[in-house]
Amino acid sequence: MRELAQEVLEAKGFQVTDVSVTQSYDYNAQQNDKELFVRVKGTTAHREQVLLTNCEATLYKDKFPDNALIVVHSINLDRTATSPIASGGKLIAISL
Repeated sequence: MRELAQEVLEAKGFQVTDVSVTQSYDYNAQQNDKELFVRVKGTTAHREQVLLTNCEATLYKDKFPDNALIVVHSINLDRTATSPIASGGKLIAISL
């Protein structure tokens, strides 16, 4: 899911840095003098709606318009393995 989002950002010419370990969002994306703060959300639901945490909503408000939300919906989740395995999904980018 996150790999798909990174591929889309890079295809649009952004240099992408994964900051998910230290930040409340997933990527810093740089393109020339433009910087985006990017959050990736995934769902198995067959629609584009996701819930944002209070921290995520605050980030979008504080960083607007330099933010992006990438939603990957309709993810297939195989729960038969020891650890669930996600595959597929359809991507929607907001504010890119």
